Amino acid sequence: MQVKHTNDVKELIKEWQIALEAERNFLKFHGGRGHLLTRGTPLYDIGQSTVVLFTVYSEVFVPDGTPVRIKIENQDYQGEILSSKGLQLEIKINENLKSNIPYAELFSEPWELLDQLIERLDEIKDYRDKQKRIMRLMNANSKPKHLEKLKNGSSVQKECIYRSFYNATTYIWGPPGTGKSYNLTNMILKHYEKNKSVLVIAHSNAAVDVLMKNVIAQLEENAKWKSGDIVRYGYTKDEVLLQHDGILSSKLVEVEDQSVQIELENLDDRKSTMIRKAKRGVASRGDLHELSKIQNKLNKLRGEIREKEKELIEQAKVVGTTLSKCSIDPLIYMRQFDLVIVDEISMAYTPQIAFAATLGKRIVVCGDFKQLPPIATCYQNQYVKKWLQEDLFHHAGIVQKINNGESLENLVLLNKQRRMHPNISGFTNKEIYHSLVFDHPTVKKREEISKHRPFPMKANCLVNAQFLNTYALKDSNTNSRYNLGSAIIATQCMLTSIIDGVESIGVVTPYRAQSKLLTELHKDTIGKTKYKDLPIQIATVHRFQGSECDVIIFDTVDTKPQYSPGYILTDQNSDRLINVALTRAKGKFIHITDIPFMKNKTSREKTVRKLIEYQIEKEYKIEKNEFEKVFSHSISKRLKFFPNDISEWNEEFINDLRNIKKNLTVSMPNLSSMSNEFRKLLNEIDVPITFISESNYENQKKWKFIQKEFVQPLIIIDNEILWYGHPYCHHTMNQSIFTARLNSPNTIRTLKGFIDY
Repeated sequence: MQVKHTNDVKELIKEWQIALEAERNFLKFHGGRGHLLTRGTPLYDIGQSTVVLFTVYSEVFVPDGTPVRIKIENQDYQGEILSSKGLQLEIKINENLKSNIPYAELFSEPWELLDQLIERLDEIKDYRDKQKRIMRLMNANSKPKHLEKLKNGSSVQKECIYRSFYNATTYIWGPPGTGKSYNLTNMILKHYEKNKSVLVIAHSNAAVDVLMKNVIAQLEENAKWKSGDIVRYGYTKDEVLLQHDGILSSKLVEVEDQSVQIELENLDDRKSTMIRKAKRGVASRGDLHELSKIQNKLNKLRGEIREKEKELIEQAKVVGTTLSKCSIDPLIYMRQFDLVIVDEISMAYTPQIAFAATLGKRIVVCGDFKQLPPIATCYQNQYVKKWLQEDLFHHAGIVQKINNGESLENLVLLNKQRRMHPNISGFTNKEIYHSLVFDHPTVKKREEISKHRPFPMKANCLVNAQFLNTYALKDSNTNSRYNLGSAIIATQCMLTSIIDGVESIGVVTPYRAQSKLLTELHKDTIGKTKYKDLPIQIATVHRFQGSECDVIIFDTVDTKPQYSPGYILTDQNSDRLINVALTRAKGKFIHITDIPFMKNKTSREKTVRKLIEYQIEKEYKIEKNEFEKVFSHSISKRLKFFPNDISEWNEEFINDLRNIKKNLTVSMPNLSSMSNEFRKLLNEIDVPITFISESNYENQKKWKFIQKEFVQPLIIIDNEILWYGHPYCHHTMNQSIFTARLNSPNTIRTLKGFIDY
């Protein structure tokens, strides 16, 4: 949409508000991903609300003060996160609750952030200069002013700096590894040197942290660091920033006033003691009253800290925070800056970036429209589709002009990638970026990473998941797909990389359920070894955007008995998902997929099919003997592999069955194909046995039958030992090469939750 008048801006704001309201209402009443809460203990009342202490099944990273929805026995309540520490959450629920709560579900989608953005946009209607800033942002055709100052032959780095000083809006297209952070860091430093104020913002905390760390490193290296000039404001998990005394606003306050820190620690200690008593059920009424008083003191103290933070933010020359913080925190939105820099704009809503543009005289927006777009869930609303499911590059008309082959004076393309081994970038350079992006000579150094196992000397690897006869099923609660077999392959690849000295590993997958399963497998195997603290990241592709690792393992999950690959791998944005997954890797990319299934069930036009064909054509496919070499060696005692020999039963498997103490679960698609040897072993077992099958059998003494539509073959012993791929049925052509034995209680609990039994 070309925006030429302030009346156009007012019309835009009206459409944005409609879109944001629709998305807000959907998230508030329907949306969100549930987190299981257990052992809810009411602590004390605040008016008509109750503060409840919960244990969460897996860590939830949400800032204090986040509004949440709590589901208790199918009843929804609104609430707020008061504090989170590890697996303990204190939640204020807007209802007087007296009884313990065995189970609840937490939904933490940030609908209140959208509420605040709607309000901020409404305020813009009264400010003509802010409307003009939005008008300039949304119109990519304005005449650039830096050209007359720029000398011929200037580097891209210099050009970006000149643009940021002379142009109202600078658009930077930064494909993966092309120096986006490097160039943004230089812009920040140059403005800082000129005594200009800079607001540095991004969709994610991680992206803000990268830029702030770069700025710190440069200033400290050149002995120009001055405490209080550069402030990271808001929530971070980054260890470098957490340990730095002079960057986090909260820590700067503590350093200036040590008494504040001492009092906070004393109050936190007293609170922890009271909470332990409450969890044990021995807290008296007086203890709980004291806990309420402690919380009030903490709130008052944090209010004082906030006042001191306000002074810091007002005086700082460079402030780094998130896009969402801009619209909810008056410390940010009440201040004006000389320059606003917005990173990761492909993941951000256009109305968010438009509001950010009103906070500065000039704005630099940077991202890659070939990566994943913003996520909005209210699909039925036309304004949500129009404004919240595509990025600013599309809305400003930039993408359309590039697709038409038109030149754009206002756009800078960073076209030399320095991240990936050429065997990895070869596909994206050609298929995704249509030969507009090239490899910088320095990528040759990535050869050192490719030398590592598994599959040494191969930077790009295609692994056929059917070597382990995998199955893709759906989580009965969310319909998200998971595949235990491919997760086992990914875990063995992780273990092999770790012991061979790889420094950073990422595992990405399209599906949330698979991400959860991989996380639990990591806990059960690597998490029990001396390597538990290594930087291994496991996430969906969407959550991994913006990160990078030496080795990336991409698990596509999909295979039988599903009819076809999931929509997420074949929809209109699937090329972006593949691009993000592939371009996270520096030196080795391991693609785990069912090759025949994907080739038979996906059209040639789809990017995932093109990637597989490319890997086969370039001879990146891992052969059976290479696979066997990696999986014939059991690295962890908690994940062992045994070559399958249908003529002999595995001795360790028989020992596990004979030492069974509590229960046995046999999951098997067709019970009639059970081998006679296995039937004989089962008849000797004197504990309750549960069969999960697509077949239907009547219950017998000690044998319980559960019928499911789709079933994968596995055996669970005492909810601690899991056998996968064992030939306990008659031999088929689709036999696993290996059997895997896992000592994996967390994985088993997760699987049982997926199966819902």
